[in-house]
Amino acid sequence: MSALNRKLIRDLFGTWGTLATIVAIIAVGTGSFVGLGSAHRILSASQAAYYRDYRFGDFWIDVKRAPISAVDRLAEFPGVSAVAGRIVFDVIVDLPEEIRPISGRLLSVPEEGFDRSINGLCLVQGSGFSGRRNEEVILSESFAQAHGLRPGDRVHLILNRKRESFLIVGTAISPEYVYLVRGEGDIIPDPEHFGVFYVKDRYAREVLDFKDACNQVVGRVLLSDGNGDIELLLDRMERVLEPYGVLATTPRERQASHRFLSDEIHGLVVSATVMPTIFLVVAALVLNVVLSRLAERQRVVIGTLKAIGYTDVRVFVHFLKLGVVIGVAGGIAGGGLGIAMAAGMIEMYKEFYDFPTFLFRPHPDLLAVGMVLSVLFAVLGAAKGVWAVLRLQPAEAMHSKPPERGGAIILERIPGLWQRLGFRSQMALRTMFRNRTRTLTGVASSALSVALIFAALVMYDSAFYLIDFQFKQVAHSDVDIGMREEKSVAALLEGRELPGVDYAEPSLGVVCELRNGRRARRIGIVGLSESHRLTTPVQTDGSPIVIPPSGLVVSGKLAEVLDVKAGDTLELTPVRGRRDTRFVRVASVVGGYLGMECYGDIRYLSGIVGEAQAVNSIQLAVDPAATAAFYQAVKVLPNAQGLSVRNDTKASLEETFVHTLVVSLGIMIIFAGVIAFGTMLNTAMIEIGDRIREISTFRVLGYRPGHVSGIFLRENLATFTAGLVLAFPLGYALLIAMAQAYDSELFRMPVFIRPAAVVLTVVIAGFFVAAVQWCVHRQIRKLDWLAGIQVKE
Repeated sequence: MSALNRKLIRDLFGTWGTLATIVAIIAVGTGSFVGLGSAHRILSASQAAYYRDYRFGDFWIDVKRAPISAVDRLAEFPGVSAVAGRIVFDVIVDLPEEIRPISGRLLSVPEEGFDRSINGLCLVQGSGFSGRRNEEVILSESFAQAHGLRPGDRVHLILNRKRESFLIVGTAISPEYVYLVRGEGDIIPDPEHFGVFYVKDRYAREVLDFKDACNQVVGRVLLSDGNGDIELLLDRMERVLEPYGVLATTPRERQASHRFLSDEIHGLVVSATVMPTIFLVVAALVLNVVLSRLAERQRVVIGTLKAIGYTDVRVFVHFLKLGVVIGVAGGIAGGGLGIAMAAGMIEMYKEFYDFPTFLFRPHPDLLAVGMVLSVLFAVLGAAKGVWAVLRLQPAEAMHSKPPERGGAIILERIPGLWQRLGFRSQMALRTMFRNRTRTLTGVASSALSVALIFAALVMYDSAFYLIDFQFKQVAHSDVDIGMREEKSVAALLEGRELPGVDYAEPSLGVVCELRNGRRARRIGIVGLSESHRLTTPVQTDGSPIVIPPSGLVVSGKLAEVLDVKAGDTLELTPVRGRRDTRFVRVASVVGGYLGMECYGDIRYLSGIVGEAQAVNSIQLAVDPAATAAFYQAVKVLPNAQGLSVRNDTKASLEETFVHTLVVSLGIMIIFAGVIAFGTMLNTAMIEIGDRIREISTFRVLGYRPGHVSGIFLRENLATFTAGLVLAFPLGYALLIAMAQAYDSELFRMPVFIRPAAVVLTVVIAGFFVAAVQWCVHRQIRKLDWLAGIQVKE
């Protein structure tokens, strides 16, 4: 082993504590890159394999009633790979152990080959349809688990005003419901209150009176990447199906389950870029400071090496090896951390996404890239840290470094302020101002770590604000009952007569195509009564929105997608009823965080669909004491096709979404703590090493360890305070960037800042400062101060 390599080993062991904190920061950065990148690849690969193996559809066309012969014509279109007609029917599920009725969706599937059909079923339990009876059903697996149902049990569905009993012959998952939500209005799967029920195609047609007809067309195309061509193809299909009442056309990119999954995959790409960059940059800055101080301490050694014939390149490479060792150690630790992090994320995803299997495996290329990034940033930090010393000539380097230039710092020029400071505070401030690089590194690291903590806490508050905004400011009804068909306002009277109903008001959902030039969206417009109080659209600041007698109130996201503002005009075409295109005015733009809301007056919308005043949903305020009787009555309500209970939806959001968010943000805070603790501890340890003689002198003069460590506490607090000033604007910018990264047509995260979040950020960051101070105090107590005052030649 060469002399330089033996020196390298001594340097590593001599500064292992300081270097270990840098390795930890690098490991967190590399681990974030590997973990988030692996999770992204696992989700993407699992999605692609599932979609391919079970033939996930490329489009869905909802119709009132289309003959199978018309569907067969669509299969002849160029670019169409496969097409099928099926029955989709929302039902009410009556479970004996459940007081309240549960919403369900009945889907018809082929009796044989349902696993090979479009949106094929992957059986989890059971053997599938037996062929011996008609009333057999396959349940969605998550719904079965939520209610403890197994093959052989029975479940009751209310179909066409009849309570039908079905034998469960299996449970399954489908690529159509990887993320089990009813539609764009829901953002969290709630298998306890919504399930999918697959029945034989022939039986569904008979019991629902759809002989030789269907109400939904699903298909696959060969134009996998041609989004524009798919739109043209769907337009042609709509023209063929137009006589049969086209209700909605949904390409894959707007299908609810696919959209949620794809948005999560996109968000992982952003996170896998931002988080590792922060940590690796901080690691490089800290390593720069550490190695610059190490090189300064060894300037005599460096000068001697150069004097006896070692070239600048060999000495430089020697110090770079130190950076390489640190980078490799951080890369190895980060790779392991990343794999564990990816495994943890996949376990979390299992609560939300139903896959036959997650294709979990290590990705050697990600590990290799992580290692390269780890070593690269470590080497950059090392190179910058030793370059200044290496430029010295041997004769100059062999002399000890001359005393640092003194002189008054800028604060000393303010006598009134300076004289009020104690001498320990003065010493701390002089040290900070005379070591600008070290101080700036500490300030930058503190700012980044506190910004991450602040962002995590604000995201937590924002999640609760979103829930409160939706369920306290916008939605006030206890229960919403959906109807199969539009009814007259007399349906409202039927709702008011249900047991326990204190107040009821009607609403009308009208599916329309809104167009502004080439920008178009097919959405559901909600019609509200003139005196609505159970749904109250508001701006994001809480100010109420007045629903005009004509025109529309659109959400900010919808206005952005259609590129309109208040006062502009849109083309509106209903997809059912009188399909006459008319021009409507955008009366106002409303705030919102879920979906793309659009509101109008119920009488105005009724006129659009050719009715005097139509109703297809009833919003109810229900007396909690009469809940059991109310639910029992809803179960036999003839026209009811599903219901939504506000408290259940809110509780589901809080239990799943917020719980998962707490875990993710907790990890984020821990990672931020690694930056804060590691950076401040490194800075303090360097200071102790540089000022051993000074510390020892204080000890000889009778100062106790607490007095001496107080100097370092003042330095850390000053650095921390300076970092705080930058942290909150930086954290806010990070929040805006994260909100934009997850901004979609389905969901948007608000940025809601409470004063308590600011206070808690300071408290948590202060905890890390206190932990560093404990380590500093312990180190000073252990210091051999008698040896420290000895004069060394």
